[in-house]
Amino acid sequence: MSTSANSDVQDVHVAPPASQSFLLRHWQKLAALIIWIALAVGVAWYVRRSDSGFAGALLNLVYLMQSSAWGPIIYIVVYALRPITFLSAAALTISGGFLFGPLWGVVYTVIGANTSAMVAY
Repeated sequence: MSTSANSDVQDVHVAPPASQSFLLRHWQKLAALIIWIALAVGVAWYVRRSDSGFAGALLNLVYLMQSSAWGPIIYIVVYALRPITFLSAAALTISGGFLFGPLWGVVYTVIGANTSAMVAY
């Protein structure tokens, strides 16, 4: 007579409690939405303030990232928040090489990618 250990176990599907709020179930999506809205508002505000259009504002941002001590810090923070905002890792990695050169681009990308992995978990 052969008995299976799984014969006593029943598959029971447990639905999440109805009392669990929408915010608890979807907080990551809402955080991403808030970040994207803040980013869009910030870009629109900066483009209007700079009076140089979107291309000029983008060139100013590149100059800020390359010439300021805040550039690498901003890059690492943006890379760390990547899993929440659903940004492309490839695009950020390529931009790191473009902004900081091959050596420092790799260094900042590795730091940002490891921080991003910690944020994801």
